[in-house]
Amino acid sequence: MKVLITGNLGYVGPVVVRYLRRTHPNARLIGFDSAFFALSTTAATVLPERFLDEQHFGDVREIPESLLEGLDAVIHLAAVSNDPIGNKFERVTEEVNYRASVELGRKARKAAFPILFSHRAAAYTVSLQAPRGRSRTRSIRRPPMLAPR
Repeated sequence: MKVLITGNLGYVGPVVVRYLRRTHPNARLIGFDSAFFALSTTAATVLPERFLDEQHFGDVREIPESLLEGLDAVIHLAAVSNDPIGNKFERVTEEVNYRASVELGRKARKAAFPILFSHRAAAYTVSLQAPRGRSRTRSIRRPPMLAPR
């Protein structure tokens, strides 16, 4: 099994990579990250990329096609997930969190491999209390790639 993990050096990535290595010791794990926070790993006793077979550095908006060849799956964790940064740099946040994710999804569909999209910046629904004690769910700014078709 050959798996690409984007955002593998971020908040969630190191935990996912360790889990994959432990549960699938023979898998070929490939990391792709900008490394903005690579030197800020918290509670790490070893460098997270130690559990990978390959580590590539770059911008998720420009993933090399060669990294997508022969994949069995992509776990897409790369995102701008810091609200102050996202607010200050809205265009870049949209490019990374939305446009790059949609493009990676298109490439995954074309190459027929599954993609798991999960990051902290995604918001799906919020529960509200309706009048007279009846509950309801209201959608809030649902990312278009996750909206039902």
